[in-house]
Amino acid sequence: MHVRSHLIDGQVASEAAGVPTKKELQAYAKALQQELDDYIGDTASLRHALDIIHDDQSAMLCLTLARNTKARQKVSVMRADASEAETLKKARKSIRQQKSQWVYFDRNLRIYKGNRTYVLKPMQRFHWTRTQARIDAMDIVTESMARREDV
Repeated sequence: MHVRSHLIDGQVASEAAGVPTKKELQAYAKALQQELDDYIGDTASLRHALDIIHDDQSAMLCLTLARNTKARQKVSVMRADASEAETLKKARKSIRQQKSQWVYFDRNLRIYKGNRTYVLKPMQRFHWTRTQARIDAMDIVTESMARREDV
């Protein structure tokens, strides 16, 4: 609420657009994990592990569906070292060249590969709220179900 309140009438205040803290990234990650695990329910032996690696411009999430377990999986948030930051920079550049209009309107690139989902997000606070975690979880579930129907 405190972040989203600064997004009034299309204006983006520094409180909403600023770089999120590690604590905010962890809160987002735990909320996303909880939403996805709640969707699966307690009867299935599936849980989600989540890793986030970031620099000052963007973050890459790696969401892994762990099978044969009901135990809560790890959530980790790591700052990119120099080579990882360069890889993130190249990914951002490539995406902007290939999908510039799409990235402008939908700032979360999601890639589904087997039991993993990768999400590239900008490092702006309003993308890392608990509310956004719920929205992202719904999008991931919806897109995953649509992918199954296409197969």
